Amino acid sequence: MGPRGSEPRFYDGVAELWWDSLDELVAAFSSDAGQAAGRELLEDESRFIALPRSPLWLGEENVVIDAA
Repeated sequence: MGPRGSEPRFYDGVAELWWDSLDELVAAFSSDAGQAAGRELLEDESRFIALPRSPLWLGEENVVIDAA
């Protein structure tokens, strides 16, 4: 069972949010402004997303071949 009690299935959309580090992500969501923005985002998402069937996941970018 995944986040929000969901199981990965088919997706008709994806949203990406980026931070330069995990520490910045934690700081952003720990602030009063970040928590207010999170509540506002969740309220908006609940209008057009089936939240119980929409998994959340975190990824971390790892450079395998550096073109520089």
